[in-house]
Amino acid sequence: GMHLNAPKPQFSWQSFWLGEYQSQFTEYFNQRFALRSEYVKLNNELYYDLFRKSYMYKGDLIIGDYDYIYERYYLDDYTTCRATDQELKTLIADIEIVQKKLMEYDKKFCFIITPSKVRTIPEFVPDGYKEIVLKNDLPYDKLIAALKSTGIYYIDGQEIIRSEKQKTGKMLFAKGGTHWNEMGTAIMMTEITRFLNQRYDLELSMPELAKVTTDLSPKGYDRDLYDLLNLIRPASYEVEHLSWNMVYAGEKRYHIGVIGGSFCWNLVD
Repeated sequence: GMHLNAPKPQFSWQSFWLGEYQSQFTEYFNQRFALRSEYVKLNNELYYDLFRKSYMYKGDLIIGDYDYIYERYYLDDYTTCRATDQELKTLIADIEIVQKKLMEYDKKFCFIITPSKVRTIPEFVPDGYKEIVLKNDLPYDKLIAALKSTGIYYIDGQEIIRSEKQKTGKMLFAKGGTHWNEMGTAIMMTEITRFLNQRYDLELSMPELAKVTTDLSPKGYDRDLYDLLNLIRPASYEVEHLSWNMVYAGEKRYHIGVIGGSFCWNLVD
């Protein structure tokens, strides 16, 4: 995008006492200070290596055991039940309305619960959170209980991913990513396809998994949190990459609409 260089501010006693001169000069100086970005990265590296801490991303990057990175938002979400009972009741009512309206127009519907890295890999969160996280499932439990009491068609992605992790030992989240990795996405997409085919008698098909490779070069979603650390060293931790063989889906074609957060980006990709 377009970048405008800050002009050199003109000094005046009025702007000085108001603090305007200082802030304008700081912006001007920062843009022209040689190697500033490298010094910032070096400072970030020292805090990360010596204190297991980062001040980037408003301080919301939490470093856990074995260099697993978590977002404070998700940690807080599982240590404090943010949604009130009334808010949850309203959410469920809204979902029921959407499903009913879509069904009236012969449209298929499925509500998908996406997993959290905290709930999937609680064993590596920092000690200050660990005891609470391992014992507290309140927000998730409340949502599942509410959904079970209705006729909403839903898929519990959290349980699917957590069960797969327990069965195979695969984390399904990269160390430096906040979203499920390629394998987690593939597992979830398979379950969604199976659910829709069984529930609505569709003929959706999945590509065939051709190959799984492992390396130390995370890309895209597998490093979205790591990149926010803004460190000197490049990302280097084990990740899986999946290759697919496309499968002929037959004559039927379906139009699929997806409404959701950033976890849906992996599914759509």
